[in-house]
Amino acid sequence: MQVGDHIVGFSVATPSELGYLYVHPNYQRQGVAHFLVSEVEQPGMRCDCNAFSARLLQSRGWEPVAPNRKKRDGVVFENTWFEFTGGTKASR
Repeated sequence: MQVGDHIVGFSVATPSELGYLYVHPNYQRQGVAHFLVSEVEQPGMRCDCNAFSARLLQSRGWEPVAPNRKKRDGVVFENTWFEFTGGTKASR
């Protein structure tokens, strides 16, 4: 997503997985992430996310389905797998 000449956020997704979601710190809490997710989400889509993204996904109707503890370069991440089941009218 661009504002003027600046990229303020992006998402990377396949039909089955929302892989990445990024919003520049200067544009967070302004609806950018909601817009980006709304453009790609499909029923059955999954996302492995942290606690920050979890709040966004749950507000859009995504459901937590399994914890996902992983270790990368000695750092432990306590993520959660979420699945989009179709959302609610409020999320659309």
